[in-house]
Amino acid sequence: MNVFFGKSVIYILILSVFFTISFPSQLLSQGSKVYSAPDRDLLSNDIRILIDDVSIPVYKCKVAPSSISLKGKAMSDVKNTADYFEEAFFANFDMKSKVKVVLIYKDKIEKLKILPERDNIKYKISNNSAEIEISKEGNYTFEVNDDIIHSIHLFANPPLIDLASVKSKWNGKLIYYGPGIHDVGHLLVESNTTVYVDEGAIIRGRIESGEKPTGISSQKHQTNGYSPLINLHGDNIKLIGRGIIDGSLLPALSKKMIDVRGNNIEIEGVTIVNSPHWTIPITNSNNVKVYNVKLIGYRANSDGIDVNGSRAVLIRGAFIRTLDDLIVIKTTKSVLQNATDIKIEKCVLWNQLAHALSIGAEVTKDITNVNFTNCDIIHDLGREWTLRIYNGDKGTVSNVSFNNIRVGESDKFISLWIGETYWSTDGNRGRIENVKFENISLSGGKGKINLQGFDNNSTVKNISFKGVRINNKLISKDALTKNKYVGKLLIKNL
Repeated sequence: MNVFFGKSVIYILILSVFFTISFPSQLLSQGSKVYSAPDRDLLSNDIRILIDDVSIPVYKCKVAPSSISLKGKAMSDVKNTADYFEEAFFANFDMKSKVKVVLIYKDKIEKLKILPERDNIKYKISNNSAEIEISKEGNYTFEVNDDIIHSIHLFANPPLIDLASVKSKWNGKLIYYGPGIHDVGHLLVESNTTVYVDEGAIIRGRIESGEKPTGISSQKHQTNGYSPLINLHGDNIKLIGRGIIDGSLLPALSKKMIDVRGNNIEIEGVTIVNSPHWTIPITNSNNVKVYNVKLIGYRANSDGIDVNGSRAVLIRGAFIRTLDDLIVIKTTKSVLQNATDIKIEKCVLWNQLAHALSIGAEVTKDITNVNFTNCDIIHDLGREWTLRIYNGDKGTVSNVSFNNIRVGESDKFISLWIGETYWSTDGNRGRIENVKFENISLSGGKGKINLQGFDNNSTVKNISFKGVRINNKLISKDALTKNKYVGKLLIKNL
């Protein structure tokens, strides 16, 4: 086995002893594990979290501002996009059995909301602290005193396979980043390689000295870009761990964070913050699994996960709170194949501006067999649509299901739309057909539903709504608007 340690790893390991003395990695008696932190300056001084009476690092993170106009400026004013933000918080630990969580807040706690609400987690409040019992893994959000923007995200991870087990079982190359801060300009990961980002490690992206732009990006309004921070290019590749990948030193639209192109690729467990561009684009790939990743972004074009011309993709257990699209499926002009057999499940999403779960707008090749299931969209305060198929090209989108999805609030709830868009590259328009919405609930907001075909050849048809509720009421035909190019529509109350 070949083992490569990230640059300056020994030096950083020595420094991390000084930085993390108050937060050593620790295995709790029940088998849960709390992590170390490489730099106290990254942590909050106002909020503490204890897991079974052991304090864990609580990181500060930048998120989109509350104002819809400022969020819009963050998208349009690309040069200054990094200036539009507010601050939230996150913390990680590995969970093996039920734990007691104590949240100590900077002010008196009058109210506490724990999301997703479906988990119905019990808690007790006393002055500026709350005692919370968590019995299962998950991505939880704490909102204190109705403050949804400056929320606290607690990621209770499943136990990670330890490094010793990876070394003993893996015959390929191993790239290891240990506790500490690692400045990385570009990492090319080739076939048969595992990248292990250990707890307490931060990979911090940068532009390398002498690095030159690679050319014009595919989107019309984007500037010259550099090579992605991490390229997973090849077959049989894993990027796993409990560390953090940070794009805060990278200029806007400069680098995609993790670029996936290949077969049998897995990403698991890492937290990615401050992305300056698309966070995880998956392009021309087959059999890709993305498990339990946490993505928090606030800058222009900081999409979460973009599945582009790829097949057999599974995204499970992700937490995404970012300014642009959260999870989107595309087939842009450059891809080599249709997109098919894609499943998104058990994700928790906080939609700050654009789309939460969507297909399009680029559909130059067919997209089929897509299932969005058992997801919680805890907030949607954006200007776009929550659940959307958005076809601006000649391909057909078919056999798509949205089921068992819970939405906190949304004004623009569901949209199936065909037409010419800013991103269209084809002269003709395609179709949308065989789409199911089942067991979908919206708790607040206007909840608009819009279906729109383009012409007699580019229609929206065979669409069914079963058990779709807005503010606890099953929808009727009066709840949606549509044009004459929509056919075979079924609304059924379960």
